[in-house]
Amino acid sequence: MTREELEKAIKNGESLWYIFMKEIFKIEIKKHINQFISRDNEYCYTDEKKVDRCFSIEVLFKTQAEAEHYLHHANVERVEKLPFLTWEEFKNKERITFTTPTRFICALSYLDNILTLSVGKNNECTRRFVWDLTEANFYKAYDEAVRLFKGDV
Repeated sequence: MTREELEKAIKNGESLWYIFMKEIFKIEIKKHINQFISRDNEYCYTDEKKVDRCFSIEVLFKTQAEAEHYLHHANVERVEKLPFLTWEEFKNKERITFTTPTRFICALSYLDNILTLSVGKNNECTRRFVWDLTEANFYKAYDEAVRLFKGDV
């Protein structure tokens, strides 16, 4: 989450999500008082129990889906590391390519309003998954990409 996105969320009283100890928690901004963003890019506030709290912007997410996506996909590794992309970054990049442990080449890409995950070997596509280009389908496609990256071909 960016500082600007956080400022907008505070202004609109939107809820945020954060990850702590591999669990996702909801922050209800509208229940907070003394809200501010520190110089260190932390969202600080006093909660409804009069407890002062601060969270780094880096661990805050606009939606539960974004938090879950980060929790499950941000640090997926083998010897290589699967590039982690958010929905916003993917829309700008348009394509990621990776190799499975069994040497299949996979490409997650989009064209027009179609999201495609192609799997192939020796320049031949052996499987193709296709979805409408939506944020929810991106998360489904990324789940499939992680499964393939880990070797479940």
